[in-house]
Amino acid sequence: MAERLKVFVIHGRGATPRHPDAREEGGDLDTVSSNAFYGAWATQLGVPHELAFVQYHEGLLRNLGEFENADLYIPDLPLDTIPDLEGDIRELGRRGSRIVHFLDHHPWSDWQVDLLNRLKSEGLIERYALAGARKGEQLPKEAQACGAELVHDAVIRDGPCDTDGLRELRRITRQQDLNTGEDPLGVRLSKLIGYGYSKHAMATALKTLKEPEDLPRLFQALGWEHYVAEHDERISRVLPRLKRSLCEIRFKPAGTDEDWNIVCCLVPKVYEHEPLPNVAAAMRYLKDFVQMDYFFYCYGSRALTTRKATTRPGAINLGALVEKICAPRDGGHPEAASGRPQANWYFPRERLTYISGRNFIWYCRYLAQRIRTATGVRIESTHPLRVS
Repeated sequence: MAERLKVFVIHGRGATPRHPDAREEGGDLDTVSSNAFYGAWATQLGVPHELAFVQYHEGLLRNLGEFENADLYIPDLPLDTIPDLEGDIRELGRRGSRIVHFLDHHPWSDWQVDLLNRLKSEGLIERYALAGARKGEQLPKEAQACGAELVHDAVIRDGPCDTDGLRELRRITRQQDLNTGEDPLGVRLSKLIGYGYSKHAMATALKTLKEPEDLPRLFQALGWEHYVAEHDERISRVLPRLKRSLCEIRFKPAGTDEDWNIVCCLVPKVYEHEPLPNVAAAMRYLKDFVQMDYFFYCYGSRALTTRKATTRPGAINLGALVEKICAPRDGGHPEAASGRPQANWYFPRERLTYISGRNFIWYCRYLAQRIRTATGVRIESTHPLRVS
């Protein structure tokens, strides 16, 4: 009897042997490392396997529907981003496929756990793990796990392919994803993704790590060092434009006199063949010029990406906040979340659909009002930032 195909899921978009012309979009080191671990495990077992992409908000069927009678492994994909999780899983089941792993670390709700338990009892899901906090709650850093750690524990740890190199990748990925520190190799790996390098190629290469020294060797042997350096040089011409449209929202959490701030940045205009700085690049650049506790990267009013920029205990749960100021299916971690502001019921489309440097301050004042309503914090001021 032929071995069932194992399909490992990367979030975002990207090229695969089945779809070589797909553009690279989204994704992060956590999802790439998760799939490197799955790939190392499947290679060691000698079983057929492929990588496939699932983009947030598009559901599971769009890309996974082409597989039949397959075993599906889904790491690091927030439950809230799948519009019809139950319907998609049932349809995949009708095509002979099943979810073997659903391993995630984003916030969850009780009804979602009930749904997963019901699907598991019906044999449509074999195993799931939710390492995040219940929605609206927070976990201390030491109690959190990123998606790659969940996959490593599930298929790599203490097994025949548990190498020092893969354990080093796990360490770096946790540090990057949970914002517990910054490793130079982790920064460069994240830059590769942000600069549009093939995530499929990265996961395929990273699964071969045997020793910690193999990672810097890969950067040299595969041209990653040159790719990052070349794109660093190109993006260095764009980054100064980030200073043109900056605002600061200063606030105090309810019941305290502790000062916090949010630095809001309008995504800069780029021209043909110029790279667009992602949130990590933008935040890393601006932190040299302005102190920030939180960073809001504004793709006009179409999309908003948020990050916690300080290591002190958080004053805002970003995942819960974005769900309230954007759309119910938006969100993410307490320290990193993304959403669509225009999808919020209160969004003033007649005034703020198109955002430029001229009306960015009014957009930030709108965000400040929504933040105050959603969290109860006291807004102290919202004003433009001038950075030389």
